Amino acid sequence: MRSFVWIKIKGLTWSDKLSEYVLWLMALFLTEVWQLNYKTAVTGVNIFRGLEDIAPLTLQHVVDSYLGNYGMAFLSSVAYTGGLVFLSLSALGTCNTVGKNSCHVKKRYKFLFFLALPQLLVGISFHKLNSLEELLSEVECLKPSKRLRLINIVAWIVVNLAGTFVLSRIDIWTLRFAIPTMCMLVATLFFWSCSVHNSIKRHDPPGSFLTTMRRVIVPSFYLRSTEPNQGYDNTRTRYGRRLRCLDKAIINLPNNADQEQRNRVIRDVEEVKKFICRIPFCMAFFVLGIVSSVGDTYFIQQAANMDFKEYEAPIVVLQLWYELSKKLISKLYMKIMQKLLKNNSRSNNNNSNNSNSSVHNLFSSKYAGCVGVAVSMIFAMLCCFTAANVEKHRLDKVKDMYDKHGTASDGIIPMSMFWLLPQFFLLGSFDGILDESIDLFCNTHEAPTSSDRVMRVFSLLIIGLGKIGSILSVFVARKASAWVGKTSWFEEDLNKSRLDKYYWVLAALSIANLVYYNILYYCTSLRSEVRESY
Repeated sequence: MRSFVWIKIKGLTWSDKLSEYVLWLMALFLTEVWQLNYKTAVTGVNIFRGLEDIAPLTLQHVVDSYLGNYGMAFLSSVAYTGGLVFLSLSALGTCNTVGKNSCHVKKRYKFLFFLALPQLLVGISFHKLNSLEELLSEVECLKPSKRLRLINIVAWIVVNLAGTFVLSRIDIWTLRFAIPTMCMLVATLFFWSCSVHNSIKRHDPPGSFLTTMRRVIVPSFYLRSTEPNQGYDNTRTRYGRRLRCLDKAIINLPNNADQEQRNRVIRDVEEVKKFICRIPFCMAFFVLGIVSSVGDTYFIQQAANMDFKEYEAPIVVLQLWYELSKKLISKLYMKIMQKLLKNNSRSNNNNSNNSNSSVHNLFSSKYAGCVGVAVSMIFAMLCCFTAANVEKHRLDKVKDMYDKHGTASDGIIPMSMFWLLPQFFLLGSFDGILDESIDLFCNTHEAPTSSDRVMRVFSLLIIGLGKIGSILSVFVARKASAWVGKTSWFEEDLNKSRLDKYYWVLAALSIANLVYYNILYYCTSLRSEVRESY
């Protein structure tokens, strides 16, 4: 019975993974079916992908304050299903690539398309939280066995292969969207069954950290009195003299406040200070969000203009390669760090008491997270270097075609799309290591605090802002290149654009970001926080 409940909960994850394969082609859907130019399609996809990473902060607040994990899981699954339904219906009114007379039909379905987007945002953003993993831990008497882990691996393989080689063979976009819709609907209905609801331990939501921030920050702006009350003994928080304005929440406690209330307020102030002091650390993710945005946009547009029929392989093979790279390289990084830090922990334990072993585990987790962020930045640089060189080679092929034939037949370049495998590999490695590193830094071996839970989704928010900020970076690059070189790097035709130069700019930004991160680590409290944990 408990195993069946586990499968029902995991079914939401498997359905989301299948939906990712059709949503990954959104840029092609807008360019090939809706007849938009690639610049408009890229702008829309970047806004959508950015909001996917921004929305989890709001959803985490709703989970912690009102609905809990089960309620939010059910609500988001219903929204996800509804969004896929409206998206499937919107594909009915697509442009005919042969006759333009049917393009007026597309306008009737615009409302359905834009109605689907916010619902898809809720569904996709929920899966970026750890709520489903927490929901599995709330199931009574459930310990994942080897059989369940094997089922999860087999299901992951089947879903990825189905998304790559089954959905890609369907030429009708409505049907291509409808299959993940049916899978999500079935998964939602199974999840809604009484067996899941009755098997979960009931407890009230823990409360949102955003509410805690309001209780601490509001007094620092509105309370003018700095005279300590009788019960205040100049108790210092862990962060000492930093952000002393927040101590007003402690100073202005009523004189009759008991010790439990005082300890709660001191703990809240300490958590808020920790969160604010970590914000500069999260700002390093902005540039990483800009680099990550090219995977769902320009990389796909490059592949669509290259020969992907040479080996009868669908273009979605690149997404499968990305997923494999993201999964395997992140696991490999975790294994390497565990082995290195285990050896370090053994040498430290020889010189310390056994009671300090948990402290070493805490140090290992935060240290591996900090190192992982730097490693992901290196992978981001290598990805930009590789993408720039491959794009330069592609443009050389385009130039040769125009020299020989005067045009590019059907816009397809005689260059295999498998030239893009290295940059998709590096992109997947970069995204996978970054996700694992954020989890390691924010979720320690001890029970994560409320600020740790919010710090993870706040990091996603900065990445989402970076994806939306990539629109600004493209705009600046387009205007600057047109002003300096009289020719923009971003023309209406991708074959006349110079994406390779834009990739070099992203590589330079990644190098500057790595320098910023190292300065941040060695010159701020980030390094001392890791050392204090040690």
